[in-house]
Amino acid sequence: MTDAEHCDGKNVRQCIEWLEKKAYGDKPFFMVCGIQRPHVPFFAPQKYFDRYPLDQINLVNDPASDWDDIPELALWGRYRVFMQNPRCPDDRERRKAHQAYYACITHIDTMVGQLLDAVKKQGLWNNTIIIFTSDHGYHLGEHGMWGKVTHFEPCDRIPFLVHVPGITKGGSACPRLIEFVDLYPTLVDLCNLKAPHKFEGTSFVPLLSECNRPWKKAAFTVVQRGPEQEITCKAVRSERWRYSEWNDPNQNELYDLKNDPNEWYNLAKDPQYADTVERMRELLNGGWKEAVPVSSN
Repeated sequence: MTDAEHCDGKNVRQCIEWLEKKAYGDKPFFMVCGIQRPHVPFFAPQKYFDRYPLDQINLVNDPASDWDDIPELALWGRYRVFMQNPRCPDDRERRKAHQAYYACITHIDTMVGQLLDAVKKQGLWNNTIIIFTSDHGYHLGEHGMWGKVTHFEPCDRIPFLVHVPGITKGGSACPRLIEFVDLYPTLVDLCNLKAPHKFEGTSFVPLLSECNRPWKKAAFTVVQRGPEQEITCKAVRSERWRYSEWNDPNQNELYDLKNDPNEWYNLAKDPQYADTVERMRELLNGGWKEAVPVSSN
């Protein structure tokens, strides 16, 4: 199949045609282009698979003891969708899963590129706000897990790109924390609209021109699992630490993202980090009001 025959190719083509026909008339417009990939089943044109030969895909292997300090409720069986043995999957099958995921990523990169080219072609680049994001990240075998619904960095962290004419600079990166709840107040702010109510999120407009300024203390995530959603995990992430609790404060995890970016070593039960656990627990229980951005005044 070609790009245009895939569902994402069709979605992008419809958006491009809408722009070409100037269906928005002489009024400002809000357009959302939904992209389905990467998502199982991993479909993409063969040419994108060919870019990633199996023998050139490098695999990252977790320490054999990786699961020893993870709470039982945190272990997730979605690996069964891909592999039979979560701890010792066949390397070729792992590489095939990586290849398919990379192919889907490259496919949508191409589709998004076509859409952005259309924005520029129609003369809209200099007066159109563009945000590219995703609903969640995705495990490719880290910690023996595949897919989503975890509280590790590969799942909780998402791609996030913003173009605001006259404010953002191409190629710049911001190290501060942003959450989904920040999107709406940011767009309201950028469009000079009146907020209909108070927001839990925070407009990150100040970060667009000053990426390294002091900002919010933490970002929050929650997942639920089980037939009745009986398993709940709440987590809080600062710029250095990730802390989570699974149903019970004693079923907890603490990772030092600066010194252990792969989250291989759970420090929650280490007495040396008791103070850090307490601070992160207070932040988690305090909620978003305790994590609002630091004032610039």
